[in-house]
Amino acid sequence: MELKDYPFTRCLAPKRIYNPYLKDFLIVSCGHCRACQCAKGSRYKLQIQLEAKVHRYCIFGTLTYANAYIPRLSLVPFNDSILGVVNGYQLYEKETGEYVDYLSAPSYDVQPLLDKLHLFGDIPYLRKRDLQLFFKRLRKNLSKFSDAKIRYFAMGEYGPVHFRPHYHFLLFFDAPEFVSPSGHSLGEFPDWTWYDSQQIYSPADPLSVMEYCIRSSWKFGRVDAQYSQGDAAQYVSAYVSGTGTLPKVYQVPSTRPFSIHSRFLGQGFLTRESQKVYEIPVRDFIKRSVEINGSNKEFNLWRSCYSVFYPRCKGFARKSSSERLYSYKLFDTARRLYPYCKTILETAREIVMHLTFYVYGTKHSLTDLDYPNQHLLRYFRDSLSLKQNVLEYGVDDKTLDKCVYLVYSELLLSRHFLNFCCVNARLPVLSMLNRIESFYSDLEMMRLSDYFSAQERYFAQDFVDTDDIVYLYDNKAFSIDSFKQSLSYKMFEQSSFEIWQNKIKHKKLNDMNQLFIDK
Repeated sequence: MELKDYPFTRCLAPKRIYNPYLKDFLIVSCGHCRACQCAKGSRYKLQIQLEAKVHRYCIFGTLTYANAYIPRLSLVPFNDSILGVVNGYQLYEKETGEYVDYLSAPSYDVQPLLDKLHLFGDIPYLRKRDLQLFFKRLRKNLSKFSDAKIRYFAMGEYGPVHFRPHYHFLLFFDAPEFVSPSGHSLGEFPDWTWYDSQQIYSPADPLSVMEYCIRSSWKFGRVDAQYSQGDAAQYVSAYVSGTGTLPKVYQVPSTRPFSIHSRFLGQGFLTRESQKVYEIPVRDFIKRSVEINGSNKEFNLWRSCYSVFYPRCKGFARKSSSERLYSYKLFDTARRLYPYCKTILETAREIVMHLTFYVYGTKHSLTDLDYPNQHLLRYFRDSLSLKQNVLEYGVDDKTLDKCVYLVYSELLLSRHFLNFCCVNARLPVLSMLNRIESFYSDLEMMRLSDYFSAQERYFAQDFVDTDDIVYLYDNKAFSIDSFKQSLSYKMFEQSSFEIWQNKIKHKKLNDMNQLFIDK
């Protein structure tokens, strides 16, 4: 079976949800099964390859913890008051005592892990904050040598035996200053921070600026940073796909493996096209072909890529053209009504304060304001759509902060539309709006056409049960249990398992052979 022509939801545990805007049921992916993990890994692989393609240098690195610095969680058993047995654990940060998460699992699922780790009831875990602060320190250290920017992709994972937390990262940059000698050597750092690999290190080994700054930014354990000579994207994406066999305690949101990366990862290749994007037909813009490692790679632009050039305002699907036009001009409207606000955040706060006085308050009303202010506040009143109990009992600080963020987001999108889209397209506001509406209309038509073509190719194959087509068009009566018994699902399950198994196999080989670093 050609997996690319599979017309059903590409997930091993699809969910049925209700969309209140479409007033219909949708079948969506779960985001956690092996098929979803493989899809996520493939997407990251492509984005990393595209990012590396537009940069001169790429560094692959690993950060580990020494025993004294490993982050730990204390597991406090939660006893069932009726049955008198442990049915869950509360997770607390060992150092601070802060509550982190709750694990719903019986003691017989957790105790074998605790016995294996020998940490007196604690478990090691990935602390995202440590990785975020590493990049913050790295940028600060690099700024002493050059103002050039760096971009990154990083992820945290656990060791296969003792579940020791560690991090892998890729750095992309163009500045030659960062690869020049720093005047520092490896001997300036404790030997226990030298990475234990097949390489033989010497205290006299010189460090480049980038290597020196990386080592200076991580004081918790061993550091390895080497210039990538191969397809590091394949290596890192394998880690994204290799999390399906972890214990339950490492599958809760606060402990599961994660990834972080620079904004708009892999979208640099589009920057040189910003002037001509609006002249390209939709299909040519979405369907892409790029040469990577000597071969052509065909792919479709993902949503965050094309939404840079064709942003959708909030509620785009259910708004009329005139309502969309007002949404896209919000930034100019707000700047005209509140000229004393110096930043967009200040403007957002001012709008929310006006809402609390004239909309949510009891002493004033909208009629006290002129029409432009009334129109703007009514717009955000409908956009925020606060629940009735909030309006009756007052707006608390948490709700206010959320409102400020939502208003701020809409103002940012409006500014992007006016200052980026209209400028690059060299079009007035109304013409740009028409271009965006036309783009999404053509995009939906293209997707619909591709969807039907994929169905036609799929059901034309041998060993495919044509009766499975009923699972494509009746989401309301869709039975997930029944679908899992279908031939199509079983074939997809087998294909997904083979892809996942191959990724894990390559990951193990790469770990042993260290394929993607300079020897």
